[in-house]
Amino acid sequence: MDKEKKRKRNLVLNGIAIPIGNMVFQTYLVGAGASSLREAIKLFWTFRVPWGWTYTARTVADLKKAYVKKSY
Repeated sequence: MDKEKKRKRNLVLNGIAIPIGNMVFQTYLVGAGASSLREAIKLFWTFRVPWGWTYTARTVADLKKAYVKKSY
């Protein structure tokens, strides 16, 4: 394997695989500390995440129209 391929592989490993692996391991540690299924579910549902920002009523066609108007 040449140096460029190794560099790219290491970049992917360090940038993606390690953080995901860390997240899975931390989740395991939280779940392993729970004494029952009820407690584990309560632990994982403790934090409220503001998902309201993810929904937009716009469509791709609306965004395309807005882009075309601005580009002239």
